[in-house]
Amino acid sequence: MVHRAERKEVSTVGLGSYFVLGGGILGRALEQELDEVDRVIHLTSFPGPGLLGDRGGNGSENDFRSPIRRRFRY
Repeated sequence: MVHRAERKEVSTVGLGSYFVLGGGILGRALEQELDEVDRVIHLTSFPGPGLLGDRGGNGSENDFRSPIRRRFRY
């Protein structure tokens, strides 16, 4: 499933290309060209809204939001 995820390139402070993954997958990927080939340097992915019947998000193919809710302690 990860290889079919939608990819949206966002700016990065370092070398390489940084992508946000969507379309049923929540994740991030960092790619860099090595030996004239784009290679994945780092990849993190989780099942996204709608993929496993999650309650988060609206399940649309373009939903790049995270269903994770942070708890704040006062």
